[in-house]
Amino acid sequence: MKNLTLILLLTVFGFLTSVAQNPRKDIRSGNKDYREGDYQEAELDYRRAIDNPEKEKEKALYNLGNALYRQENYEAAQGNFAMAADQAGGADEKAKAAYNLGNTLMKAQDYQKAIAAYKEALRSRPGFDEARYNLEYARKMLKQQQEQQNQEQQNSEQQNQEQQNSEQENSEQENSEQENSEQQNSEQENKEQENKEQENSEQQNSEQEN
Repeated sequence: MKNLTLILLLTVFGFLTSVAQNPRKDIRSGNKDYREGDYQEAELDYRRAIDNPEKEKEKALYNLGNALYRQENYEAAQGNFAMAADQAGGADEKAKAAYNLGNTLMKAQDYQKAIAAYKEALRSRPGFDEARYNLEYARKMLKQQQEQQNQEQQNSEQQNQEQQNSEQENSEQENSEQENSEQQNSEQENKEQENKEQENSEQQNSEQEN
């Protein structure tokens, strides 16, 4: 993941250099704030720049995504990188936006969508080595995630089965105890009935002898 972060930073600053060569006022101000580490102020500058003419909007969307990413607002960054990729004026810009979208999705552990984003970056720029590396890394993480989910599901099913077995054993034990209790009561009642009948018989014999 350190390599992933390093690649992102190199890409961000490399692209910001090219953006700053012919910027509008808000983008230039946002780039300055970004370089100085004031990502919140950079975010505000880029949001203002989005309202500028269409030729600058893609740059503002991309840079806004970078500022949001650095603030760990990954969900919002995803939307900006996705729009920047859709509105990119060239293959290189589209590749960079898709690549950073993939990095943002990796942060959210949405590896399936990250794979799709890296593939999009490679379609726009086939020689994009960083995107190719991160694509393989995303596939590895997706496999691990799926294996973990399968293991968790198996553990959950096993726990449920054990719980059902335990409840069934308790129920059977309760039924057995109830049956034993009823049988004991019945035997006691029969014994008492027999004793009573024997007493009555002895009393009748005594009366007859008298």
